Amino acid sequence: MKTAHTLVWTLRFLSAAASVAAPLALVGAAVVACDDESDPKTWVKRLDDPAQKSKAIERISQFYDDDMTKAGNNADDPSIKALLDTVVEPMTKTYVAGGLDDKTRIDLMKFLGEISETQAAEARSPFPGIDRPVARIVSPEYASAAQRDAADEFGQV
Repeated sequence: MKTAHTLVWTLRFLSAAASVAAPLALVGAAVVACDDESDPKTWVKRLDDPAQKSKAIERISQFYDDDMTKAGNNADDPSIKALLDTVVEPMTKTYVAGGLDDKTRIDLMKFLGEISETQAAEARSPFPGIDRPVARIVSPEYASAAQRDAADEFGQV
């Protein structure tokens, strides 16, 4: 009888301990697993999730707007450069990959249009920038030989 009483008491103790420990373990795991909502890198990761892509684009754009306001609209501010180093390439890849609804696609185009042209161009092209206006050589604006000569086509090559 004493053994049965001890066994029942032990089971009750373990049950009570488990009922307290389990929620604490879940809360602890949730705290550790939470992403930092104020970190742009968190939102960059969410660009890969179709369910969170639109919100991630919106939030990353908001980071940029907020940081530009803090920096006095100085795009050369180190905080702006650090943010853009983190987000431009993934945002550009998201745009190129497609599959966005019209509103999200337009929001993303606006964001990419707001950043400096150099940063956007670097993100779009795997090749280094060129220092001569090659596009003007083949431009329809220089359709005739006289126009190409006047534009110094050979001097640009």
